[in-house]
Amino acid sequence: MRFLAGLIVGMMVLATFAGTVSAAEEEDTCAVLFDFGNGRVMWADVPVTEDMNAFNVTAEAADMLDIDLQYSESTFGVMVGPIEGMDYNPATGQFWGFIIWNSTTARWESSMSGADAVPADDLEALAWKYDAWGGPMPLATPEHRYPWASFRYDAMNAGSQEFGNIDHPALNWSKDLGNGAISSSVIGANGLLYVITGGLLNEDWSFASNSSLFCLDTTGKIVWNKDVGTGFQVATPLLYGEMVIAPSADGKLYAFDAADGEEVWTFDTGSASTFGITSSPVAYVNSIIVAAGNGKMFSINAADGAENWNVTVSQTIYSSSPAIHEGVIFIGDDSGNVSAYAADDGSYLWSTTVGGKVRASPLVDADNDRVIVTSSGANGNMTALNFTTGAIDWQTHIGGTSASAALSSVGYVAATATDIIMMDLDGDKLWNYSLGETFGGGAPTVVGDTIFAVTNEESSRLVAVDLTGKMVKEVVLEPANYAMCAPTFIDGFLFVTSNNGYVYALSTGSEEIITPGPEDAPEEFPWLLLGGIAAVIFIVAVGLMYWRKKA
Repeated sequence: MRFLAGLIVGMMVLATFAGTVSAAEEEDTCAVLFDFGNGRVMWADVPVTEDMNAFNVTAEAADMLDIDLQYSESTFGVMVGPIEGMDYNPATGQFWGFIIWNSTTARWESSMSGADAVPADDLEALAWKYDAWGGPMPLATPEHRYPWASFRYDAMNAGSQEFGNIDHPALNWSKDLGNGAISSSVIGANGLLYVITGGLLNEDWSFASNSSLFCLDTTGKIVWNKDVGTGFQVATPLLYGEMVIAPSADGKLYAFDAADGEEVWTFDTGSASTFGITSSPVAYVNSIIVAAGNGKMFSINAADGAENWNVTVSQTIYSSSPAIHEGVIFIGDDSGNVSAYAADDGSYLWSTTVGGKVRASPLVDADNDRVIVTSSGANGNMTALNFTTGAIDWQTHIGGTSASAALSSVGYVAATATDIIMMDLDGDKLWNYSLGETFGGGAPTVVGDTIFAVTNEESSRLVAVDLTGKMVKEVVLEPANYAMCAPTFIDGFLFVTSNNGYVYALSTGSEEIITPGPEDAPEEFPWLLLGGIAAVIFIVAVGLMYWRKKA
């Protein structure tokens, strides 16, 4: 009996220790989102203690993410802003709005109270978004934290996602959409993906079917698809609020409800005879900015598709997509120029000739007040332009390319027909990784500390290298065909496409893919649980010895 009693006591001790571990693991947290209104988002999971309010949680999140958060206190409460130097903009009406996640409806809702008046105990998530009053809610959600809403990730065309990681990518699934070549990149948010197919071709290269915008879930299942005209499609769609906006080679911009594919509006740029739209659109406050093959750039009201303004940039714009920062639009053209315009009214600011056709999208490096662009032709360069004046800071020959550059923690990444190239901030080449002889593929993409690029050759490959230029992995895209897409990173998957009509989803596999933020620490070893097990073993051993002695 004493042995049995000892065993019971031991199990109670183990249960106590295990309960302690379980309670520690179930510590209450609140997810905090900072949405900068340009496609860039940052998350932190903040431990919530008694008497904390939403402002306290926000301040903790800013510290964890090393975000510069300013605030002021008054009799009316705490006023948050500026954040990272971004404050109320009287010209656009942009400000930092306080938003709360409704766990019942699984939607963001504007808070009617100040952050310091909202208890944090019952909050699953909160957000701060920089936007004008009445703007769309964040695309990022607690379950789907890192959307990829436009061609090059954000309005600055960074081409990089710092809070992501894929080690030694392996194919998770592939899907043949059965409607011709895909040169468009995949975008996505909230568990849904979007991509444009080019349509099936007859033997005489006429089109046997229209182009389509497809919506898939993250397993590759088709949710819906809609016709978007005809032509050779190379541009990537845009997510804006509850809409997905598809550019087409027929010169039109099609806006659909992102959930069910219902058409919202259509806008005609009048460029059907000059390549149509090969430039991917980007959002600015409550407008959509897009460039067309006829050399014009348009600002369109996002709500109803009405034109705000248009300007003639050049005779032809091909594939160069606008970048926007601090109310300025940057665009390249086939005349070899990079030009800047005011986003509010389209007024001209400056233009600089960089040499060679500029079919790549300008990249804004806000930290260094630069615009980075690559150009095509035998004398193709990477050029750094002063953000304000357009003056050339430096220019380095890399060989012609129409692929946009990407921003990394080391420098600027370019891809040519033969190499992936890393340039430092001063325009000096750090290294190059040979791709062999290809026809020049899509733009490179940086995910965490890995660079991904797709080669354009008879049997295309996804190539992954680290930031030192060391090869990580190569994946052959089968069935063999040419490819022109830029990889994108959504919900822990890397997505690429091919002219064979397939969408490919790659992942690490069993290892963790998404890195929520720098605040995460390695999981502690369960010493308490180990101690509890040791206590039970000791008690059982003592009891067994006592029982044997009595016997």
